[in-house]
Amino acid sequence: MKKIVSFALVLVMLVSVLGMTACKDKKNTGNEIVVSTANFSVNQGMFAYYFKVTLSGYEDYLEGLGVDPNVSLKEQECPYVLKGEKTWFTYFAEMTKDYISEIIALCQEAYEAGVTLDEEEIKNIDSYMADIAEAAKNYGSGIDEYVSLVVNNPFTGADLRKCLEMESLAAKYSDEFYANINLSDEEIEAYYQANSASYDTIDLCSFTVTVNEEDAEHVREVMAKLLSATNSEDFLKLVREYIEAGYLKNGQEIDADAEAAIEDYLYSCAYRGIKATDFIIKETANWAMTAKVGDTYLEESNGSFAVYLITREMSRDNSLKRNVRVAYFSADTYKDDTVPTSVYKTWEEAGFTEEKFIELNNKYSQDDEKRDAGGLYTNIGYGDYIKEFNDWLFAEGRAAGDPGLVHTSDGWYLVYYVGENKIAQWESDIITDCANEMYNGIIDEYYYSLVYDDEVISGIDY
Repeated sequence: MKKIVSFALVLVMLVSVLGMTACKDKKNTGNEIVVSTANFSVNQGMFAYYFKVTLSGYEDYLEGLGVDPNVSLKEQECPYVLKGEKTWFTYFAEMTKDYISEIIALCQEAYEAGVTLDEEEIKNIDSYMADIAEAAKNYGSGIDEYVSLVVNNPFTGADLRKCLEMESLAAKYSDEFYANINLSDEEIEAYYQANSASYDTIDLCSFTVTVNEEDAEHVREVMAKLLSATNSEDFLKLVREYIEAGYLKNGQEIDADAEAAIEDYLYSCAYRGIKATDFIIKETANWAMTAKVGDTYLEESNGSFAVYLITREMSRDNSLKRNVRVAYFSADTYKDDTVPTSVYKTWEEAGFTEEKFIELNNKYSQDDEKRDAGGLYTNIGYGDYIKEFNDWLFAEGRAAGDPGLVHTSDGWYLVYYVGENKIAQWESDIITDCANEMYNGIIDEYYYSLVYDDEVISGIDY
């Protein structure tokens, strides 16, 4: 299910008023109730606000989906709507319903469990509302007019506060619910035994070649050699020989750039944590289920050959995923290592502390996804990221607190190793899946019983 939107997103959306247009004259007031339970409700204005939040999450993709931002969503046909009015408005309205349903269900569960917002959480909302009031003042309007302009529908400051309170309460209850889940070893083992196929994985090496008539015989010879390999070293050595022969055949020198490209390719040939369901061809999946270490298999499909070598047979994934903080310096912005190195030295002078890293990350990192989270990446497995970063993160002797500056073709990565997880990946996956099942179970009672007034929703302008 969808995560609760953060206050930061809400605030950014509301105070970014550039391009706002005046709210049209409407017969609707925004007060009409769209959906409710015994203790919580969402009116038309609040639905318009949640619609805006939902839509904002897709702004970067609307053009690719064929949505014209200059035409009402109600006037644009959507191929993904199966019933009702087949428009983009209907599509995003249904997504908004899902979002609201989760919020209301969590709020209702919180109410029944006696969970409320504490003084600090209320102060946070007060602070955000004060920022909105200040933005409205700077814009030359009252808060009700201001927030109505933002959502282009009748909406009030009181309704905005209610939205923030519901979002905050829902997020708090969700966080507390997950934090309090505690499965016993017996429960985890029983779940694994009942669903082992979903958690068993293999490690392997793979090499795929597209065949044409000119080199078909040579490719078959290479495939035959690969099928005789019994370990990853021999397998990757044969792949290297094939690639190098291709360079020489084309009259290309194997210089430093070519060598780096070959190394990157060989790195990409090794896979870890592969499930049987990851294979496209059923026969290959069936072979993988029972294959032993050193076994090889040839897959032929659509004019290509693929050879697989098992390096770990199907079993529980006992690897311990790793966690690291990363501040990114893009090669598009920084043409050399002057700034990244300077920042690294500043960090060094502060004793390579995690607190200083977070400070520098917040100031310099160009990683929009993780910057606000202190650059923290969690549950990273071997091979999940590019070779240079992977080599640093999984270097022998890597210890919690280690600092680093990793250079790749994309730029520079200031890194701080947090440490590895305390439980094996298969166990972590089961805990997550069980928690999600339990989470869905507690909110389903309200989530699927909510009834929306589609006529009131249809009065919203978008």
